Amino acid sequence: ADEEIGRLDGIVVLLAEDHPTNRTMLAETLIERGAIVHVAENGEEAVRLATEYRPDAILMDCQMPRIDGLEATRRIRAAGDRVPVIALTAFATLNIREDCLAAGMNS
Repeated sequence: ADEEIGRLDGIVVLLAEDHPTNRTMLAETLIERGAIVHVAENGEEAVRLATEYRPDAILMDCQMPRIDGLEATRRIRAAGDRVPVIALTAFATLNIREDCLAAGMNS
């Protein structure tokens, strides 16, 4: 039963991460746990793929070039999508948490 804990079988996840190593490691971990993973390399792609694939959850890097994760989340929310969005950041400060929640992220 322990091996069932943390399983994501059939869960569709959109992973928005611009750093290639982070993206690969996260995607492999999610796939190993049974998730169906779609990958976005920037915020524009994340917004497009969120509409196209209607994922069950989005893991959103906060710091991406051009459109960052905060703006991508705002655009997803503006389209009426209530999908859970979870911030990915190397800068886990109180301010970034407030900024992420204000942009419409869940956690």
